[in-house]
Amino acid sequence: MIADEVNMNRESVPQILTEENIQVTLMIPQKFEIIRKLQSGESQSVVMASYKIGLSNIHYLKKQKDQLLLTMASNESVKDLHR
Repeated sequence: MIADEVNMNRESVPQILTEENIQVTLMIPQKFEIIRKLQSGESQSVVMASYKIGLSNIHYLKKQKDQLLLTMASNESVKDLHR
């Protein structure tokens, strides 16, 4: 019963958008650039501030690094075919 009351209270409060919770969509080249910067030794906090992303995004990109590199390589191959 208490959980229901808490959920009702959360639903009744409108969410105010602030800089902390604005969704940022990163394109594949931006993701690749972030990975490159992190690998070259740039601090996570500097990268987070410059791209306006959170720490969870940094961890996700590090985890998905291999897949992103494959995607970038395949995109380059497709561009070469069209030339």
